[in-house]
Amino acid sequence: MLGDLFKNLFKKKRCSDELLLIALEESGADLSQPHTINFQFSSDNAQSARAIAEELSGKGFNAEILLPDEGDLFTCKATKELIPELNALRSLTKEFELLAQQQGAIYDGCSADPAG
Repeated sequence: MLGDLFKNLFKKKRCSDELLLIALEESGADLSQPHTINFQFSSDNAQSARAIAEELSGKGFNAEILLPDEGDLFTCKATKELIPELNALRSLTKEFELLAQQQGAIYDGCSADPAG
């Protein structure tokens, strides 16, 4: 019993990209087929959110900016249909974290609809 406790304490921490794939798989999604993946960024100014949306639109993403509600952050949502593969998601995460940093924004991560 104590051994199980230590195994749980020292389990490898999973990244959000892995957790997305696990959630899709557990919901019965076919990971060999394209899914609409949603990527989200937060910014405290419209110019930064607009720059992110323009950059992603130029790379084939469908990007939109949601206006804040009373002092909240601007949200840039970008979607793209792709086959959810761990290395591709990790690569996009690194790219988007850098883009967010360059624009003074935050990359909030990704999500997907299990139905595809």
